Amino acid sequence: MRDSFLLACRTLVRGRFVPILFAAVALVAVFVPGLVRTDGSAAGMREMYIRAILGCATAIVAIAVLCAACGHVARAREEHRLSLAMVRPAATFRSLVGIWLAYVAAAAAVLCALAVVVYLRVPGGPVPCRHYVAPVMPSPMIAAREALAGYLADPSTPDAVRKAPRSTVLSLLASKEADRYDPIPAGASAEWKFPAEWEESSSLALRVRFATQFEMRAALCGDFSYGMFSASISNNTQSLLEIPLRPVAADGTEPTSRKKGLLAGVFRNTGSETVMLRPRRDIFLLAPGDSFAANMIRSLMHTLSGIALAAAFGLFLSSALSRPVAVFTALVAATVVFMAPSVIEQFPDELDAAFADRIGIILSRAVHSATSSLSEATPISDLAEGRFIEWAPLARALLLDATAIPLALLAAAAVVVRRKSLPDR
Repeated sequence: MRDSFLLACRTLVRGRFVPILFAAVALVAVFVPGLVRTDGSAAGMREMYIRAILGCATAIVAIAVLCAACGHVARAREEHRLSLAMVRPAATFRSLVGIWLAYVAAAAAVLCALAVVVYLRVPGGPVPCRHYVAPVMPSPMIAAREALAGYLADPSTPDAVRKAPRSTVLSLLASKEADRYDPIPAGASAEWKFPAEWEESSSLALRVRFATQFEMRAALCGDFSYGMFSASISNNTQSLLEIPLRPVAADGTEPTSRKKGLLAGVFRNTGSETVMLRPRRDIFLLAPGDSFAANMIRSLMHTLSGIALAAAFGLFLSSALSRPVAVFTALVAATVVFMAPSVIEQFPDELDAAFADRIGIILSRAVHSATSSLSEATPISDLAEGRFIEWAPLARALLLDATAIPLALLAAAAVVVRRKSLPDR
């Protein structure tokens, strides 16, 4: 493994893959900031700077690594160098792992160098890093089952919904759950459960986005309380709000919800308009996290896990296909993976679609469910917004995307390489 890693590293350097990659990323760092347009605020400038430079550079590195890996094994087979590594099955697998690690190391070197430049030159200084604490809610599928029970009990529910397969309706309702609005009439209150542990934080803020029933501009006002913290909310533009929460004196009453590790966050609408928000998207508690540098390191680790998976997938395709076919297949697969969430969100409902369209939706949902850990990952956006990149999804990405799945692909590639090489020998 060590010899194949060093040999692959020398090949990537001598073949000008690494120098060209460094040059492309350097051009991004030099010219992209001049093309970025922001809202004029320091926070907006920081966010767009990070999104533009790291986002563009990551896309270039990922595509370059994927396409180069798609031709590595195929080129070695064409040049009759592949049979030298076919001494025994274990040697083939170790050789492929070494090649894969070389591609990951090259991508890591390029992105780490760029990250240092971004850290030193980010406008206005480092981005504050905070935990985005979402309300504790049932899973989308549980909420979908509850909604379906309500629909079936309603006499006005259309027959198409009653006669449709239960699994189809549930998957449709679950996909729409994230965009479900909770209406809060004037004078009424709404309550969401948050983890009680954040009440002990040194400072808290509320991040919320309200809307009116008809998306019209109106005066929205109210107050929000969470344990010992509270804040008054006033908004005339319906823009995204971040409101610091102030500590208030405790009344000595212990909330019953705290016994379950949860504490209620209560919003009281004191305005004259009915306001709405999506509890899974529009309301968060903001608690202090750690440094911008630490968050950037986690962002790079999460990003590299996806690039590692792309490199392993490219080597797998290269073991069985010629380079042009492997590159084409890889790009089509990547396009399908990253388009699947948009297809699910924007395509007409499955119940009203034609048969051919329903097949496409079913395939998109299958691809999305299998690749959601990769297609839904937003480490660069989280870094730009100052969102703390939590350890649980990062550990899952490192375990699956950067370890388990690549090793499985490389093991399959080793089997394919040996079988395709037998006639040549």
